[in-house]
Amino acid sequence: MINEESISKLGGWFNGLDYHLRKNIFDFIKNDSGELAKMGDGDIDNFKSLVNEVVQFIVSAPHNKDVVIERLCQGGFDDMSAEAFYEFCKAASRPQKDAIVVRKMGVSQLNDIIEFIIDNIILYKNYKFIPFEEFVSIGHFSSREEAQGALRFLKNFILQVCARELSPSLVVKILVDQFNMSKDACDVVASSLEKKRDELHQAFLLSKINDLLSLLSTKSIRQRKAKT
Repeated sequence: MINEESISKLGGWFNGLDYHLRKNIFDFIKNDSGELAKMGDGDIDNFKSLVNEVVQFIVSAPHNKDVVIERLCQGGFDDMSAEAFYEFCKAASRPQKDAIVVRKMGVSQLNDIIEFIIDNIILYKNYKFIPFEEFVSIGHFSSREEAQGALRFLKNFILQVCARELSPSLVVKILVDQFNMSKDACDVVASSLEKKRDELHQAFLLSKINDLLSLLSTKSIRQRKAKT
Protein backbone atom coordinates (compact mmCIF):
# COMPACT_ATOMS: atom_id res chain seq x y z
CA MET A 1 0.00 0.00 0.00
CA ILE A 2 1.28 3.43 -0.88
CA ASN A 3 2.22 5.79 1.96
CA GLU A 4 -0.10 8.72 1.23
CA GLU A 5 1.59 11.03 3.73
CA SER A 6 5.00 10.33 2.20
CA ILE A 7 3.69 10.80 -1.35
CA SER A 8 2.13 14.14 -0.38
CA LYS A 9 5.44 15.34 1.09
CA LEU A 10 7.30 14.17 -2.01
CA GLY A 11 4.72 15.83 -4.23
CA GLY A 12 5.30 19.08 -2.37
CA TRP A 13 9.04 18.63 -2.78
CA PHE A 14 8.76 18.02 -6.53
CA ASN A 15 6.41 20.96 -7.14
CA GLY A 16 8.66 23.24 -5.10
CA LEU A 17 11.74 22.56 -7.19
CA ASP A 18 13.22 25.15 -9.52
CA TYR A 19 11.49 24.94 -12.90
CA HIS A 20 14.64 23.89 -14.77
CA LEU A 21 15.46 21.13 -12.28
CA ARG A 22 11.87 19.89 -12.30
CA LYS A 23 11.91 19.84 -16.11
CA ASN A 24 15.23 17.96 -16.10
CA ILE A 25 13.79 15.28 -13.82
CA PHE A 26 10.65 15.05 -15.95
CA ASP A 27 12.68 14.70 -19.16
CA PHE A 28 14.89 12.06 -17.53
CA ILE A 29 12.03 9.83 -16.39
CA LYS A 30 9.99 10.46 -19.53
CA ASN A 31 12.73 9.54 -21.95
CA ASP A 32 14.78 7.30 -19.65
CA SER A 33 17.86 8.81 -21.26
CA GLY A 34 20.36 11.54 -20.60
CA GLU A 35 21.48 12.43 -17.10
CA LEU A 36 19.93 14.03 -14.10
CA ALA A 37 21.15 17.52 -13.34
CA LYS A 38 23.38 17.90 -10.32
CA MET A 39 21.21 17.93 -7.21
CA GLY A 40 21.79 18.37 -3.54
CA ASP A 41 21.83 15.33 -1.27
CA GLY A 42 18.34 16.11 -0.02
CA ASP A 43 16.90 16.26 -3.53
CA ILE A 44 18.65 13.03 -4.50
CA ASP A 45 17.24 11.30 -1.42
CA ASN A 46 13.74 12.58 -2.20
CA PHE A 47 13.95 11.41 -5.81
CA LYS A 48 15.08 7.95 -4.71
CA SER A 49 12.35 7.84 -2.05
CA LEU A 50 9.69 8.77 -4.60
CA VAL A 51 10.81 6.10 -7.05
CA ASN A 52 11.00 3.52 -4.27
CA GLU A 53 7.50 4.37 -2.99
CA VAL A 54 5.96 3.97 -6.45
CA VAL A 55 7.95 0.84 -7.27
CA GLN A 56 6.88 -0.85 -4.03
CA PHE A 57 3.26 0.16 -4.66
CA ILE A 58 3.38 -1.42 -8.12
CA VAL A 59 5.09 -4.56 -6.82
CA SER A 60 2.93 -5.06 -3.71
CA ALA A 61 -0.30 -5.67 -5.62
CA PRO A 62 -1.52 -5.80 -9.22
CA HIS A 63 -2.49 -2.14 -9.29
CA ASN A 64 -3.39 -0.86 -12.71
CA LYS A 65 -2.01 2.28 -14.21
CA ASP A 66 -5.04 4.44 -13.40
CA VAL A 67 -4.91 3.59 -9.68
CA VAL A 68 -1.23 4.48 -9.35
CA ILE A 69 -1.63 7.73 -11.30
CA GLU A 70 -4.68 8.67 -9.23
CA ARG A 71 -2.73 8.22 -5.98
CA LEU A 72 0.13 10.34 -7.31
CA CYS A 73 -2.27 13.08 -8.39
CA GLN A 74 -3.84 13.02 -4.93
CA GLY A 75 -0.31 13.60 -3.60
CA GLY A 76 0.00 16.79 -5.64
CA PHE A 77 1.51 15.62 -8.92
CA ASP A 78 -0.01 16.88 -12.16
CA ASP A 79 -1.32 14.31 -14.65
CA MET A 80 1.71 14.41 -16.95
CA SER A 81 4.25 14.03 -14.14
CA ALA A 82 2.20 11.28 -12.48
CA GLU A 83 2.03 9.28 -15.72
CA ALA A 84 5.74 9.79 -16.40
CA PHE A 85 6.68 8.57 -12.92
CA TYR A 86 4.37 5.57 -13.31
CA GLU A 87 5.98 4.48 -16.59
CA PHE A 88 9.49 5.04 -15.21
CA CYS A 89 8.76 3.11 -12.02
CA LYS A 90 6.93 0.35 -13.87
CA ALA A 91 10.15 -0.45 -15.72
CA ALA A 92 12.14 -0.16 -12.49
CA SER A 93 9.73 -2.52 -10.71
CA ARG A 94 10.16 -5.34 -13.21
CA PRO A 95 13.22 -6.96 -11.52
CA GLN A 96 11.44 -6.86 -8.16
CA LYS A 97 8.34 -8.50 -9.63
CA ASP A 98 10.44 -11.09 -11.42
CA ALA A 99 12.31 -11.79 -8.18
CA ILE A 100 9.03 -12.73 -6.50
CA VAL A 101 8.65 -15.56 -9.02
CA VAL A 102 12.22 -16.76 -8.46
CA ARG A 103 11.86 -16.63 -4.66
CA LYS A 104 8.90 -19.02 -4.89
CA MET A 105 10.95 -21.64 -6.74
CA GLY A 106 12.26 -24.70 -4.96
CA VAL A 107 15.99 -25.45 -4.91
CA SER A 108 15.73 -28.30 -7.43
CA GLN A 109 13.46 -26.25 -9.67
CA LEU A 110 15.84 -23.28 -9.56
CA ASN A 111 18.84 -25.48 -10.33
CA ASP A 112 17.09 -27.01 -13.37
CA ILE A 113 16.13 -23.60 -14.72
CA ILE A 114 19.60 -22.09 -14.31
CA GLU A 115 21.19 -25.10 -16.02
CA PHE A 116 18.66 -24.83 -18.85
CA ILE A 117 19.44 -21.14 -19.37
CA ILE A 118 23.20 -21.68 -19.32
CA ASP A 119 23.24 -24.79 -21.52
CA ASN A 120 20.48 -23.94 -23.99
CA ILE A 121 20.52 -20.15 -24.22
CA ILE A 122 23.96 -18.85 -23.25
CA LEU A 123 26.44 -21.56 -24.29
CA TYR A 124 24.37 -22.95 -27.17
CA LYS A 125 21.39 -21.63 -29.10
CA ASN A 126 19.32 -24.76 -28.59
CA TYR A 127 16.38 -22.64 -27.45
CA LYS A 128 15.64 -21.85 -31.10
CA PHE A 129 14.49 -25.46 -31.50
CA ILE A 130 12.84 -25.90 -28.10
CA PRO A 131 9.20 -24.85 -27.59
CA PHE A 132 8.87 -22.33 -24.78
CA GLU A 133 6.27 -24.60 -23.21
CA GLU A 134 9.10 -27.01 -22.41
CA PHE A 135 10.81 -24.29 -20.36
CA VAL A 136 7.50 -23.60 -18.59
CA SER A 137 7.18 -27.31 -17.79
CA ILE A 138 10.77 -27.71 -16.54
CA GLY A 139 10.29 -24.85 -14.09
CA HIS A 140 6.78 -25.90 -13.09
CA PHE A 141 5.60 -22.36 -13.71
CA SER A 142 1.91 -21.58 -13.49
CA SER A 143 1.97 -19.38 -16.60
CA ARG A 144 4.12 -18.20 -19.49
CA GLU A 145 4.31 -14.80 -17.81
CA GLU A 146 5.89 -16.31 -14.69
CA ALA A 147 8.35 -18.28 -16.82
CA GLN A 148 9.30 -15.17 -18.81
CA GLY A 149 9.88 -13.24 -15.58
CA ALA A 150 12.18 -15.91 -14.11
CA LEU A 151 14.05 -16.22 -17.42
CA ARG A 152 14.50 -12.46 -17.68
CA PHE A 153 15.71 -12.14 -14.08
CA LEU A 154 18.18 -15.04 -14.05
CA LYS A 155 19.49 -14.53 -17.58
CA ASN A 156 20.36 -10.92 -16.76
CA PHE A 157 22.67 -11.97 -13.91
CA ILE A 158 24.20 -14.84 -15.88
CA LEU A 159 25.03 -12.51 -18.77
CA GLN A 160 26.67 -10.05 -16.39
CA VAL A 161 28.90 -12.85 -15.12
CA CYS A 162 29.66 -13.80 -18.74
CA ALA A 163 30.79 -10.25 -19.45
CA ARG A 164 32.81 -10.10 -16.20
CA GLU A 165 30.67 -7.20 -15.06
CA LEU A 166 29.81 -9.13 -11.88
CA SER A 167 31.49 -12.01 -10.11
CA PRO A 168 29.39 -14.96 -8.87
CA SER A 169 30.02 -13.87 -5.27
CA LEU A 170 28.76 -10.35 -5.96
CA VAL A 171 25.68 -11.75 -7.70
CA VAL A 172 24.89 -13.63 -4.50
CA LYS A 173 25.34 -10.48 -2.42
CA ILE A 174 22.96 -8.56 -4.70
CA LEU A 175 20.39 -11.35 -4.57
CA VAL A 176 20.46 -11.26 -0.76
CA ASP A 177 20.67 -7.51 -0.21
CA GLN A 178 18.37 -6.25 -2.97
CA PHE A 179 16.03 -9.17 -3.65
CA ASN A 180 15.83 -10.97 -0.30
CA MET A 181 16.79 -14.36 -1.73
CA SER A 182 17.23 -17.29 0.65
CA LYS A 183 20.62 -18.82 1.43
CA ASP A 184 19.64 -22.10 -0.24
CA ALA A 185 18.63 -20.30 -3.44
CA CYS A 186 21.84 -18.28 -3.45
CA ASP A 187 23.92 -21.44 -2.94
CA VAL A 188 22.32 -22.91 -6.07
CA VAL A 189 23.03 -19.78 -8.11
CA ALA A 190 26.63 -19.54 -6.87
CA SER A 191 27.33 -23.23 -7.51
CA SER A 192 25.97 -23.11 -11.06
CA LEU A 193 27.86 -19.93 -11.97
CA GLU A 194 31.15 -21.10 -10.45
CA LYS A 195 30.89 -24.49 -12.17
CA LYS A 196 30.37 -22.97 -15.62
CA ARG A 197 32.27 -19.70 -15.14
CA ASP A 198 35.12 -20.45 -17.56
CA GLU A 199 32.72 -21.69 -20.25
CA LEU A 200 30.55 -18.61 -19.80
CA HIS A 201 33.52 -16.27 -20.19
CA GLN A 202 34.71 -18.12 -23.31
CA ALA A 203 31.24 -18.08 -24.84
CA PHE A 204 30.94 -14.34 -24.27
CA LEU A 205 34.35 -13.67 -25.81
CA LEU A 206 33.55 -15.85 -28.82
CA SER A 207 30.24 -14.06 -29.37
CA LYS A 208 32.02 -10.69 -29.35
CA ILE A 209 34.61 -11.95 -31.85
CA ASN A 210 31.84 -13.24 -34.12
CA ASP A 211 30.01 -9.92 -33.87
CA LEU A 212 33.21 -8.09 -34.84
CA LEU A 213 33.88 -10.40 -37.77
CA SER A 214 30.31 -10.01 -38.97
CA LEU A 215 30.59 -6.21 -38.74
CA LEU A 216 33.87 -6.18 -40.66
CA SER A 217 32.44 -8.50 -43.31
CA THR A 218 29.37 -6.30 -43.78
CA LYS A 219 31.55 -3.19 -44.01
CA SER A 220 33.80 -4.87 -46.59
CA ILE A 221 30.83 -5.89 -48.74
CA ARG A 222 29.42 -2.35 -48.66
CA GLN A 223 32.81 -0.91 -49.66
CA ARG A 224 33.09 -3.29 -52.63
CA LYS A 225 29.57 -2.42 -53.75
CA ALA A 226 30.35 1.29 -53.50
CA LYS A 227 33.32 0.85 -55.84
CA THR A 228 31.30 -0.93 -58.54
